[in-house]
Amino acid sequence: MIDTQILSLFALGVGIGAFGTLIGVGGGLPTHISTATSHFILVFSSLVGSSTHALLGNVNLDFAILMGLGAVIGAQFGALISRITKGTIIERLLGLALIIVAVRFLLQAL
Repeated sequence: MIDTQILSLFALGVGIGAFGTLIGVGGGLPTHISTATSHFILVFSSLVGSSTHALLGNVNLDFAILMGLGAVIGAQFGALISRITKGTIIERLLGLALIIVAVRFLLQAL
């Protein structure tokens, strides 16, 4: 039987992959191109950071593999959604996400 924590990690990976692929950011490029470009670059920075932490023994490989698998699957969903979504909607979702993060930071600072 699959543990609920394992399912939660997998679902989190799917969600992060889908959301991240959907709202990628780029400087002046059309939204759909900037999304793909942003995630292409993230692969390299993630590999460097992950490798460093793995060498330092800071990575639980079982959880990392589950989240990574979920992120890959979620990224495919995000790419599909991005292809059928207008660029302005993606930009508005990004704006909404940034507002939510800003409000959260403000609340934590109080």
